[in-house]
Amino acid sequence: MTKKLHFFRTVKNSDEIIQDTVVSEPVAWKWWRRDIRVRAATRGVVILGADGSGKTTLVKAIRTQLPREISVRLLGMSDGAWHFPAVGRLYKLSLDRKKSLARNLALHFLLIPLDVLFRLSRPSGRFLVVERVPLKPLIINPVFRKLLFTLIGPKILFVVLDGDPAVFQLRRPTEETVETISDEQKKLRHLIKMLVNPDIFLIDSAKMSQAEVEQIAVEKIKEFFEGRDRSSRGA
Repeated sequence: MTKKLHFFRTVKNSDEIIQDTVVSEPVAWKWWRRDIRVRAATRGVVILGADGSGKTTLVKAIRTQLPREISVRLLGMSDGAWHFPAVGRLYKLSLDRKKSLARNLALHFLLIPLDVLFRLSRPSGRFLVVERVPLKPLIINPVFRKLLFTLIGPKILFVVLDGDPAVFQLRRPTEETVETISDEQKKLRHLIKMLVNPDIFLIDSAKMSQAEVEQIAVEKIKEFFEGRDRSSRGA
């Protein structure tokens, strides 16, 4: 007996997505790959920044102020973000216990990339906004890096919330230290240097109120989605 799955399928108009269609498993896989190709035909925005920089608050503003055809995806490695909970548990185990080379290779070269790609497999809007990305797998795994940013879209705007790590730490006093935030910023800068001609909009969110950050970021993203984007500028 053929196993049945509830899945999305893409029709002739790429903006029209039919949900909860019962199909056979081989066809579901074919439609999953087609959904990925549809996703690659859109514009994407990637929100980057260390903890305390205001990423989550900015994404909430984007959800309320920008068009409904925007789809938001969380691609980080925090609790609740995982498509496959077992991968999240294994990742958390790798942080708490003695490091294992085999486990880390499996996580960063196979399991985490697979989990992240599945989070992109069901588009619900014409434009994509990504909050957080898995830094270490992207830095050490060039195949995953190329594939992920190809799937996010042919045109990507990187909104980078940067600034004084001491200011960010004051916003998350019980969760982070200045050192951990500074280390995360170094990884972000390292990742950006590895990208080919990235379109970057840099905001010093440590020197601005959250309302100011939201205003200039949302306006820039709106321009980008409407095709009115100009050369990137910082704020």
